[in-house]
Amino acid sequence: MSSVLKSLPSVSELLDSAPLKSLVSRVSQSTVLSGVRRFLDQVRSEIPTASQFPTTAADLADRIARWISREDRGGASAAINATGVLLPAGMEGPPLADEAVQAIIDLASSYIVSGRDSATNPRAGGAVAAAAMRLTGSEDAAVYTTATSAVLLAAQALARGREVIVARGDLTETPEQSRWLDVLRAGGVNVREIGAANLVRIADFSAAITPATGAILRLDAVRTRSSEPSLGELTALAREHKLPVIQFLGVGGIVPSTAIGIPDQLSAAESIAAGVDLAIVATDALTGGPRAGLAIGKGTAVESLRAHPLAAPLALDRLLQASLLATLELYLDPSQLELKLPLYSLLATPLANLQNRAERIAPQLHIPGVIEAIATAMPASLQDGSSPHLLPSYGIELRPLAVSKTSLKDRLARGLPAVIAAETETGLLLNLKTVLPRQDLQLATILDAFRRGADESPKTDEKQISPEDSQPQSPGDEFPAPEIV
Repeated sequence: MSSVLKSLPSVSELLDSAPLKSLVSRVSQSTVLSGVRRFLDQVRSEIPTASQFPTTAADLADRIARWISREDRGGASAAINATGVLLPAGMEGPPLADEAVQAIIDLASSYIVSGRDSATNPRAGGAVAAAAMRLTGSEDAAVYTTATSAVLLAAQALARGREVIVARGDLTETPEQSRWLDVLRAGGVNVREIGAANLVRIADFSAAITPATGAILRLDAVRTRSSEPSLGELTALAREHKLPVIQFLGVGGIVPSTAIGIPDQLSAAESIAAGVDLAIVATDALTGGPRAGLAIGKGTAVESLRAHPLAAPLALDRLLQASLLATLELYLDPSQLELKLPLYSLLATPLANLQNRAERIAPQLHIPGVIEAIATAMPASLQDGSSPHLLPSYGIELRPLAVSKTSLKDRLARGLPAVIAAETETGLLLNLKTVLPRQDLQLATILDAFRRGADESPKTDEKQISPEDSQPQSPGDEFPAPEIV
């Protein structure tokens, strides 16, 4: 291993590389210098237990630049979502509208004067509430840090310690991928589970109602399921027993999404029309805004939330309120949504457009003898896993020839920005349904390092290692790549 250690470039050589010179222009010189030293120290400490040298000299500089960029952002990094899943579980998103981003910048660059005591904004979130009420026809609204916190707050405030009836099949995962049952019980909610995992009838709800019942909670909003009662049936039953109905909309948006090709998800506006007391929206799903939990509904129900001791601590901060307000205001002119809201733009992109882009990009990704790139039709979906229906799409299939699929996937995931692709048995798919047109140029250059390796003749210099050999065969063989991915 001593020869490998000797082959590592010096700090000075690395600082003279193009990736790190570019990084210095964006972060401080001291940050880059410190990052290079820490990265090299980690490599040196792991070389004795690793089976392979991690990269070529040029690629090592690329890795360090990506690693420093991730560290500088606290571990978060921008990514191109090429999975074909518009709302993937493992990524934050979707991208915000320019107006929503600018709203954050405008406030973040100055001190913020609270509008709580203003005559035109008598309570926190007043402007957001007004926009939500206008879009849904509800009596009132309040906004909290997340949809999960809003659901928990609603169950506590409306049930007041009594039982909350929940269909067993609804108790899956929260948007944060925790178990709903665990979250509700940890929050002191007295959960009464009913029905089977895949079936619940209106009779099950009716039989579960007793004097100890405080509310009915639905955590599912897919309209096409025949294995459960309609929202209208449920609200009629609740009215008969004078019980509030809380409806979490899952990925459903604030207004109907049928026009953008998603007919299966209930919206807040439809839930309000069906008579629910509270409809809770995860605003970073089909609404296309920042992460928040928007509770919309009857005035008495929202006031109960607002009076709860946890309401103030769980209130959404001013920066995200401004961003959410800017997003909701886009809905006031529906004709502009496809132009200004990135999620709507992706959903509305014609298949012919996706095909043209795929056929243009594929030749730029093709590396003879190394990677085959083929433009091809493929499906997309709204969420991970099973979907009521698939969306037609087009993209590029990458078939590795002289490199492994693992090596190729790792190369994409370690990019700046990272490219997250879908995986098949024979290669990877870059699904353009979830790629913004402005990201096409970045996609076209993601395999430059592989192309450079293919163009270079083999050399005996230990720094010249093939891209295939530079990748680990198992997680234990990797150097600091887990910090870079």
